[in-house]
Amino acid sequence: MTDKAPFSVEKEGHLAWLILDRPEKRNTMSLRFFAGLTEHFEQFDADPEVRVVIVRAEGKSFTAGLDLADAAALVGDGSAFLKKRPPHFTGK
Repeated sequence: MTDKAPFSVEKEGHLAWLILDRPEKRNTMSLRFFAGLTEHFEQFDADPEVRVVIVRAEGKSFTAGLDLADAAALVGDGSAFLKKRPPHFTGK
């Protein structure tokens, strides 16, 4: 499955717009989002023409926050097997 890029960029003179561009997912922040955010700001920093970066979003929401479906890959399958029990738990 190939997701659409989470950002688009527009430039005009010394201004750059970094646009959150996944309105169908309410611009949730996935792992790809964080990698792209770093990459885009490194590019803006290296561009002597860019003096201001404005962040905006497409759609109804600026962002709904962390993409929990994407983050689930970081914590496993969520099964009880992976969860630690408190040391005082006796199972009764």
